[in-house]
Amino acid sequence: MIKKIYVVFLIILTTSCSNLNKEIKLSETELQSKLEYTLKILKSEIKENNLTELGRILDIPLKNKIILSELEKYDLSRINFYYTEPKIEREKAQNIVAVKLEDNIVYYDVDYKYEKGSWKIKKFEERR
Repeated sequence: MIKKIYVVFLIILTTSCSNLNKEIKLSETELQSKLEYTLKILKSEIKENNLTELGRILDIPLKNKIILSELEKYDLSRINFYYTEPKIEREKAQNIVAVKLEDNIVYYDVDYKYEKGSWKIKKFEERR
């Protein structure tokens, strides 16, 4: 009898613990709207020379600190950002970002990933 109670208890315990890690799946339109909102917030904060949102979104471990420390040296309020509509596949997205300063324009390919309830920048490379 005690063995049966023990087995039932273990089954209930493992079943309830396995449900804790399940994330709620969002539709593509919800993911799209969350990414567009994140990009708008990021664009406005960079325009105000505030890099806290960029530090939160940028998920490139070693490059993250180097990039942020270099960007803090410059006045970013004169820079204009333009980006294409992100192409979303499941929890990954890609788009092209143009950074314009006076007459110079630099294009970047940016890869995003949706994890733990928010979008993160996983990779960005200059387009040639």
